[in-house]
Amino acid sequence: MIVAMHTDHHALPAQNSRQSAALLQQINRAFVWCMFIPMLLATVISIAVFNSSSKTEAIGKIEADLKTALLIYQDSERDMFFMAQTYAQNKAVSFLLPYAVSAANVGLKVSLELARMAKLNNLDMVTVVGEAGEVIACSHAPYRAMGIVLDKSYIRAALAGKTQAFTERVTREELSREGGFLPNQDDDPQQMLCQTGVSPIYSSDRIHIIGAVILKKFINNASEMAVRISETTGLHVVLYEGVRMISKAEPSVKTIEFVSTPEPVLESVYRQMRIVSSTGFYRGGRLSIHSPILDFNGVPVGIMMLQSGVQPFIRGRDTIVTSLIIILSIGIFLLYMLRGFLVRHVVNPIHLLKAGAEAIGKGRYERDIEIIAHNEIGELTGAFNKMAYHLKVTYHSLESEIQGHRQSEMALEKARDELERRVIERTADLSLSNSRLKLEIEERMRTAEQFREALAEKEVLLKEVHHRVKNNLQIISGLLDMTRNRCADQQVSDLLSGACTRIHTMAMIHNQLYQSTRFDRINMQDYIRELAAHLSQVYGKATWVSMDIHVENITLSLIQAMPCALIFNELISNSFKHAFKPDQVGTIAIFMSAIDDSISVRFQDNGVGIPEDMDLLKAKSLGMKLINNLVVKQLKGSLRIRRNPGTEISFSFRIS
Repeated sequence: MIVAMHTDHHALPAQNSRQSAALLQQINRAFVWCMFIPMLLATVISIAVFNSSSKTEAIGKIEADLKTALLIYQDSERDMFFMAQTYAQNKAVSFLLPYAVSAANVGLKVSLELARMAKLNNLDMVTVVGEAGEVIACSHAPYRAMGIVLDKSYIRAALAGKTQAFTERVTREELSREGGFLPNQDDDPQQMLCQTGVSPIYSSDRIHIIGAVILKKFINNASEMAVRISETTGLHVVLYEGVRMISKAEPSVKTIEFVSTPEPVLESVYRQMRIVSSTGFYRGGRLSIHSPILDFNGVPVGIMMLQSGVQPFIRGRDTIVTSLIIILSIGIFLLYMLRGFLVRHVVNPIHLLKAGAEAIGKGRYERDIEIIAHNEIGELTGAFNKMAYHLKVTYHSLESEIQGHRQSEMALEKARDELERRVIERTADLSLSNSRLKLEIEERMRTAEQFREALAEKEVLLKEVHHRVKNNLQIISGLLDMTRNRCADQQVSDLLSGACTRIHTMAMIHNQLYQSTRFDRINMQDYIRELAAHLSQVYGKATWVSMDIHVENITLSLIQAMPCALIFNELISNSFKHAFKPDQVGTIAIFMSAIDDSISVRFQDNGVGIPEDMDLLKAKSLGMKLINNLVVKQLKGSLRIRRNPGTEISFSFRIS
């Protein structure tokens, strides 16, 4: 027994040692993969990012300087633009130019004045040409070059009224022809860049173009363009014509020596017609950026180059890289110290805690785990001891709760049965109510069907009534017409004819009601057109008298439609009978509109009109009495009669 216990006693440390070695290996791997390698990668990536950022910052800085340089160059061209306009508006030029064409001494005076002004404005050449492009005066050769014709597109554009400023390439031959010369330079160039401004010259009345003025300023080492750009940007500035350097300026504080651009790079700028940059991002390296200079046709004729050193950006990058390497070294040292601390204060106490936890897992709550570390591990060990005690108490408490849950489940089962019984009873009541409601709905549907059948029957009866009334009125009209034909008395015959038309007018109302889907409203627009057409045929006036009807889509009740129909019958009949002589051409106009809840009617014709001594409102004729009674008494409206070249009768009434 003693030997066995001794053996077990030595086996346990060996097992713990193997477990410690495995845990230590895992900690080492975790430190390497989760902390050391990420820190190393982060450092390398940061160095690469800072290097790229420094390079991007340097390129962005020189691109911004190029934009500034281009703005300065454009400002110089803009100055040439306004200077050309100023020269064109100079009185000595615009006033003397017409005389200079014919008088040589006047042209000489203008040339001398131009030479004086060109010297004040630092211009190399000022030339004035006439309407045909011939040279009339020039500042650079006052005593020669007169009469030479300059045929260039920008001169033709100026003579057409366009002011321009641009950069152009001029050759020695062109300057010699104009009486000028290239500035003296070491390489004896055959061509040169110059900034040109051209503007039309107007006559004194500002209407006609009588010539143009051309200003030229050469770009060379003597020009201030490169110096201005270098002072503003603090960089080396070089201007090229082709691949030949024509102007160069150095900053006041030189950080690098200028290095000329290889010809292939310059040729690529001309070929691609875009900004080209070259970068040497290393100690002693340079940044160069090239922008093409375009002439008035958009063709590259020169190049502007800016050059700067990269040493300030390299120093910033090196400082950041050194700082990152120092931080990485400190981090590796701190990781090593942290690993040793974890082994001493975490790994070893965890193994002891594991053994005690396994004992608790087997149900031995009475055994307390020994606290060997006074840190979070020790607090965890104390929490395990408290957990064992609480587990024992919780076990007994759970048994009591389970018993209570069983009693609650029995009570819930009983309540569920009671609820199901009540639901069944309520469902039966609802089924009975639904059956009664269904019977009531069916009864109401049968009643509604009976109402629809009765309504349809009444509609048929009402149509039949209107049809019979119409037929009876037509029979009466026919009988009266037969009586009129047999009557020898003309006055009686006219009375019977008027009665026939009135009866036919009422019959048309009933005919429209018979054909309509509604039996209580009459469409006055359709009715008046039909009545007018009928009366035109009755009185034989359709050929001579035209009807101009402007009636809105108005519907009236039968009570108001019948008086209106009789009124229109009387008005139209009276016009046909009395307003127009036989074969007289005329027009009857009817206007009817609804305004709010009132109806306004205007009837007029262009016939012979009513005699001045006749008062229609007091006339004793049946027609006028009928119109007056229908408007005033039945429609409760107002009636008005006016004498125009014809007759105009208006009346209005409220819609019932």
